Amino acid sequence: MDEARSLLDAGRYREAAQVLDGVLASRVLMSEPWALRGYARFRMGDYTQAIADYSHALMMERTPTLYYNRALAYKRTGMLREALIDLDAALRINPDAVAVLFERGNVLAEMGQWAEAARWYERTLERAPEYRPAWLNLAKARMETNQTTRALEALDAALALEVDSHALRMRSRCWLLQNRLAEAWEDAIEALYLDPDNADVYYLIGRIEQQQGEQEAALRSFEAAVEVEPAPRYWLAQAQALFEVGDYYRVVEACNEVLHLEPENPMAWELRDKAYGAIEDLHRQWSVANEVLVPQRKDAYGAGE
Repeated sequence: MDEARSLLDAGRYREAAQVLDGVLASRVLMSEPWALRGYARFRMGDYTQAIADYSHALMMERTPTLYYNRALAYKRTGMLREALIDLDAALRINPDAVAVLFERGNVLAEMGQWAEAARWYERTLERAPEYRPAWLNLAKARMETNQTTRALEALDAALALEVDSHALRMRSRCWLLQNRLAEAWEDAIEALYLDPDNADVYYLIGRIEQQQGEQEAALRSFEAAVEVEPAPRYWLAQAQALFEVGDYYRVVEACNEVLHLEPENPMAWELRDKAYGAIEDLHRQWSVANEVLVPQRKDAYGAGE
């Protein structure tokens, strides 16, 4: 058992699992080796087998930690209701377990039950007011339920504990939702200073610039985001900005980049079709203009003769 624990501490999970296989050959009725192998398998990404091992451990010993760990494995396999059942079982044993309260909020958030998730984050913070991840997740839940003012309160609390780019970006988005562009800009620029290689910062700055009516500046920010991380949402933002400035050929190119990464992206298909339509309109206008100009030129040449 000591060897297995040492291997787990060193991050050598596969070797630890193999050692525990040997332990379980002779100690099948002990809870701890099942629990340790469940942890090793969880860290290896083998969540189904981790659930099986934790279930064996729970047959012999019911502890909040075992229920919590199995809940995490259930969550990774998308079995969210089963995760909630295990978290509730853990809380019946220890109602004040901060990690369990917090994780219950996370599972509810993953289920899209944002208002209920917020209540569990609040319960977490009643017991651990300096637990910063709960403030951040509470802010996210409040943003999802259109409570931007209360989300700002949560973000202020998180930033009072530690200033980082992620929380500043979240607060900047709240300011942007309230159309308080000066505050949104200030937080976004500070976030950029703290994390200059983060594509999301450039994307956020571009959104602020768009709302300020500065389309050319927004386009440059979206291009910077794509340069840092060529993700679909950044390509799409660039395509939208290009459409606003009338660069339709580049809109098509940017939409093609999106569709290469996400072939079923409906916004990219729609925007590319609009760009093709705009290009066709321009060609028709040029054709009409040429039809008018060519006879005039001929008349001019004739008059000269």
